[in-house]
Amino acid sequence: MIRHVHARHTPRLVAACCALVAGTALAQAGSASARSTAAQGQAQPTLVPQGNLQAPDLTMQHAWPVGGSEGLPNTGSCQRNAATGQMSVWSMVRNMGPLPTGPITVKVRFNANGQEMMWQHAGLGPNQGVPVGPIAIPAAAWGPSLAQFTITADPGNTVQEMNESNNSLTSHCLKPAG
Repeated sequence: MIRHVHARHTPRLVAACCALVAGTALAQAGSASARSTAAQGQAQPTLVPQGNLQAPDLTMQHAWPVGGSEGLPNTGSCQRNAATGQMSVWSMVRNMGPLPTGPITVKVRFNANGQEMMWQHAGLGPNQGVPVGPIAIPAAAWGPSLAQFTITADPGNTVQEMNESNNSLTSHCLKPAG
């Protein structure tokens, strides 16, 4: 019985391996796993992709160089409005993958109060990025000396990506004096 199941599904495994070699893989090398599904009362293995080599890949990046002074205005993801003194969060969402994304959402979550703000964009082409901001830091988001936040691209995982684990950036802005 085991030989029959393996022999019966060998063409699927060979086709998946050939697709990987040809560059049109359904899954990253070594990361495909099998799962059983019921078909006509008999369990049959099915390939489940763990990553997609031909997909978008959203990443979050600081809007400005961090250097040794992260959190100050115009460093990392922080900007201070010269006219109002209001601190805002800025960042860059970038598609590092070879395919376009379709519509995307970016979420900013402030740690002190759990407040979340959403930002939406029509989509990004391959290797394209766009600034996210300004997102004003609410008064309740400030701790004694700073506001901490996490910025996440595609928080609902609606965009199938090459790597879902690189979508977030955690940072902080220093509280202005006064």
